[in-house]
Amino acid sequence: MKRDLIEVVVNDDLRYLPCSGLMSLAEALRDELHLTSVKIGCSEGTCGSCSVILDGEPVLACLTPAVACDGRSVRTVDGPGELEHLQRELREALCEADAVQCGMCIPGIVVLASALIAQGEIRTSEDIPRALVGSICRCSGYTRIVSAIEQVLVSQPSERRSTP
Repeated sequence: MKRDLIEVVVNDDLRYLPCSGLMSLAEALRDELHLTSVKIGCSEGTCGSCSVILDGEPVLACLTPAVACDGRSVRTVDGPGELEHLQRELREALCEADAVQCGMCIPGIVVLASALIAQGEIRTSEDIPRALVGSICRCSGYTRIVSAIEQVLVSQPSERRSTP
């Protein structure tokens, strides 16, 4: 199978990524760059485990063709940057709330929630369940996950939380 070499900035590092035309971004990140925090739970875009930030927007890496990422920027839960502090807060809150069990969904939830809080899409506690609708947790359910996100949301600057 023909493999293309694409140029992608992954977690602030320029990487040259060999990928085939059918390879998903999730497969490329895991198989080629060994970023195993990007989970592949369903390969159909229904579980959210593979969520990453592509050019500032959360996307499902299992549905994103790797070749479509040429010249773009990808951030995973492992990456430094503007969301690093918020992601660290979310990880700590999830651990404190005993919301982490198998770990399959947590990286995707952290990526998605941090991006949506930063973008102002999650402003109130009522926004959290709607924001998580595409993220499936098979172990702990959502009560503890939502509580942890609420805890982090309350700690954010008021302009990020206020309703428009």
